Amino acid sequence: MSKQLLEAANFIHGAGMCHGDISGRNMAFSSTHLAHKTEEKLFGVLGTPEIEPLARIDRLPLGNEFPAQLVKAAEWVDWVDEDEEDIRIFDVGESFLQGEEPREAGPTRYITGA
Repeated sequence: MSKQLLEAANFIHGAGMCHGDISGRNMAFSSTHLAHKTEEKLFGVLGTPEIEPLARIDRLPLGNEFPAQLVKAAEWVDWVDEDEEDIRIFDVGESFLQGEEPREAGPTRYITGA
């Protein structure tokens, strides 16, 4: 998996971009031993999804650009690394063009309070 992650980062950099937030929360992978399980067995491994309706504080209707609900990310604490996983990197909200790096990196803002 590390090799695939490095290859993905290299691909992004080769396109002149930087992801800006590669972390476990922004990666997904295939799990061949779960790919053909029933929904019931999948939920037995990952737990039932936690879903909350999305609502505005002012109680006005949501625009079409918002989802109707939020789903908490699954926590798979008993995951076992398989020999072959296909990595996907997503959430490019912190990405930037090479040469246009932000003045401050994200963790620096949190640690220093800047």
